[in-house]
Amino acid sequence: MFGIGLPELAILFSVVLLVKTVSTLVDVLKSEFTGSNKIIWFLVVLFLPLFGIIAYHFIGSKQKITDKQSTFSEKNCPYCAEVIKAEAKICRFCGKELPKLANETI
Repeated sequence: MFGIGLPELAILFSVVLLVKTVSTLVDVLKSEFTGSNKIIWFLVVLFLPLFGIIAYHFIGSKQKITDKQSTFSEKNCPYCAEVIKAEAKICRFCGKELPKLANETI
């Protein structure tokens, strides 16, 4: 008489699916992907929640760009210690010309 019936299970499943969908969408939005994969994963998870969540965790999480795979390399300015692109010739923060590296060619 006081057990969990079909309506309660349906509500519980709906709440769990909603929470998992929102958490997956947040993960998609805060992560970096190559190309337009971010938009594609967002739309798949939004419009096909159950399939999208499962597919994202098995496939999409492997398509994320990690810090080691960033699209450009960075270094610290030797004068002001701000993070700048490794290819920079002049620091955009302090305006000083950066010393040339041994492996740099003109």
